[in-house]
Amino acid sequence: MKTILGSLCMVIGLSVAANADTLFPSIAAKASSEYPGWPVSNGIDASMSTCWSSSVHTNANNTEWFDIDLGGFKRVNYLKLTPRMIGGLPRSFPTSVTVYWGDGTNWNQFGTLAWPIPQSADVVVKLPKTVVCNAIRIVANTLSMDDCGNYVFQMANFQAGYVQPKIYIGGDTFGWNDMTTGSEKWAWTRANADGFYINNFCLNPNPSDETQNFRLRQFAGLFAHKNVFYETDAVRSSIDADKTNIDILRKFFDGPTYTALNIDSTAAMVGTYSDHVQALKWRDPNRPVMSMWGPWALGGNLGSGTVNANNTLNRINASDGYATDGPEGLWAEDGGGYKGAEESAISYCHTKGKIASVMLASFTCGGKGDVWLANCQAHVRYLEAHGADPEVYMVSYYAGQFEAYPVLPEANPDGSPAATITGVAYWLIHHIEDPVKWP
Repeated sequence: MKTILGSLCMVIGLSVAANADTLFPSIAAKASSEYPGWPVSNGIDASMSTCWSSSVHTNANNTEWFDIDLGGFKRVNYLKLTPRMIGGLPRSFPTSVTVYWGDGTNWNQFGTLAWPIPQSADVVVKLPKTVVCNAIRIVANTLSMDDCGNYVFQMANFQAGYVQPKIYIGGDTFGWNDMTTGSEKWAWTRANADGFYINNFCLNPNPSDETQNFRLRQFAGLFAHKNVFYETDAVRSSIDADKTNIDILRKFFDGPTYTALNIDSTAAMVGTYSDHVQALKWRDPNRPVMSMWGPWALGGNLGSGTVNANNTLNRINASDGYATDGPEGLWAEDGGGYKGAEESAISYCHTKGKIASVMLASFTCGGKGDVWLANCQAHVRYLEAHGADPEVYMVSYYAGQFEAYPVLPEANPDGSPAATITGVAYWLIHHIEDPVKWP
């Protein structure tokens, strides 16, 4: 899938739609006008040999629009548009559009999005935020010329899609006994989560540690999707230890598929930062490595100019993105400007075509499961509303040595999410897959 990205995208907040999980069929279409023999149905028939065309105009200063109907409310965060192609080059495609989302009658505006003339068959753009809608409208503010000298808006195909965040569940050793001995109580989550989250301090970098091997084998057997998200610490873990840990995890899981390098300490790192980033690509040079840092420590948003903000900015640039260290109680009280700092870091990653992950951790919720669940739900909804949904969520039973949380079950008898780690993941997966039923 081709994308168009340039300096303009940084200004308007677009980024690559990577790992596109769902591209919805367009069920029906409407347009402001159509040229005889070029009906609106041509714009959604998935054929490159047919096109929709608006009426013709004598100059570029005219407006035309095109709607697609998704056949029901869907979660949408990117668009795929295919221009009319002539001789391998796109024609009659607008350079400035205003995009709306809604129910086909009532519309909300994303804003005016501008991109360069496409150089290939597909134009894929990530929208400024994820929305739940059943219709998308594109208004061409300025028309382009066709091969006959007419000014028109023409399109071969138009679809909307959703890049679904990945969800990993796990944490430290304090919650593991509940999760392994009561696995039947979180069967749905185990079948639907993308994988297992584990921190380096839960691992002994010793391949012959039979207790550890047994524990990891247990977890690998529980998950339908045997991916693993590995978080490590540039201060407390050596490069060699991380390489060994990765090899240990590879014995039981497919991956790691993601890694995060936590640097939230003033102590000297074990090895240089760049060396450690490269080490986390051990056995897989394409594995994303994200720089992890507590947003409460940035001293403002990513552009605030503080030492911590600048360090984080530089480390995001030197890695594949950003990962939030996530005590939910601290998020709820917005300690240290947590919310704005996290949002700005995620948004910056997306303007750079990088990825972001967010940890939903029980720590600092005062040992109250209902508070933990409510904070996680509010956190996810906040990020969605501000156009800062991450590519990965880590639902983490974290720092259990300070606060005790029940781990099971995933759901209450009525099917609502329980106030546990498995309940949070249970709600989050449902929420992402069916936002209308699970708001």
